[in-house]
Amino acid sequence: MKGNRKGYQRKPRPKTESLSDLEVARKMLKIYQSAVDRKLDFDLSFETVRSLLLEPTCYYTNKPFEEVGNFARSFDRINSDLGYVEGNVVACTVDINSKKSNLSFEEIEILYKVLSKSQTTQKPQEIPEVIITETVEAEPQEGENLTLE
Repeated sequence: MKGNRKGYQRKPRPKTESLSDLEVARKMLKIYQSAVDRKLDFDLSFETVRSLLLEPTCYYTNKPFEEVGNFARSFDRINSDLGYVEGNVVACTVDINSKKSNLSFEEIEILYKVLSKSQTTQKPQEIPEVIITETVEAEPQEGENLTLE
């Protein structure tokens, strides 16, 4: 369990558990403030934010979200020229959101497919064969040093 600033422990929320209205409202406030700070439009409904918070996997990679770290949930604007408006916001991992920057969905999809394909087609690195020609039968006795020749 992860502690917050005051040292209290919070349990990870099961994916099927519903969110409290307070949790949804806090997220809405964060997104709204981010939009205001960047002079972006904001018109997400309460229910849209709730459904994005309940998404179990990343919109782009389909990887399950984790509570913290690179695979934690983030909200991404599909079209970066638009604000946080209905139909333009998806739940994705922090990792993908930071890498996406201003790429279009099509560019992300192409990049993801290329990277996925290259990872599955790469040959494993060859490990040199080691042949043991001598065996050591016992550990050194007290005061002796073990040497391999």
